[in-house]
Amino acid sequence: MQEYLDILTPEQKTRSDAYFEGGYWIQLWDFIIGIIIACLFLSLGLSKFIMRIASKAKRINYQNLIYIVLYIFLAFLIAFPYGVYTGFFREHSYALSNMTFAQWFSEEMISVVLLLVFGSLLIMILYMVMRKVNQQWWIWGSGVVLVFLTIFLFLGPLFISPLFNDYKPLEEGSIKEDILSLLRANGVPVNNVYQFDA
Repeated sequence: MQEYLDILTPEQKTRSDAYFEGGYWIQLWDFIIGIIIACLFLSLGLSKFIMRIASKAKRINYQNLIYIVLYIFLAFLIAFPYGVYTGFFREHSYALSNMTFAQWFSEEMISVVLLLVFGSLLIMILYMVMRKVNQQWWIWGSGVVLVFLTIFLFLGPLFISPLFNDYKPLEEGSIKEDILSLLRANGVPVNNVYQFDA
């Protein structure tokens, strides 16, 4: 790591530091914006509006699912301008992305669909667990989250990552040989190396 830092010019190091320090502020703003959105839902009556729609479903699990889906979708719309800045303009300003806006937007839509499907399902199941076990809901809830994370850990590289990246074997050459030799030197049994195009 230090060897890499030593080859950076002072301007490059300053730019890198600015990017990562700005990232810490973005994490704080993510939290603040999440709170602001929740307050907007309560103060503007959006939460009651969604509840009226969700209450048309007969089963409480379906009501929860509808509410969660609509909340996530509306929250995404409210925070979209902020997301455009942090995910598109900021990355381009630091030359860390070469995607067009259409490509970036397409990936954002995929992310939202995945969140709507799997995020909503997870939260609905957590509510089911809370109603069933009452006192020890947090133990069972942690187990449910652990199961979801385990499933994503194994299935994510096969089904989710290819939605965002195009994987293909790395072309023959010195770079591939250097990577393979480094992996083998560290006891990693590998025959091929893959690259991906975002």
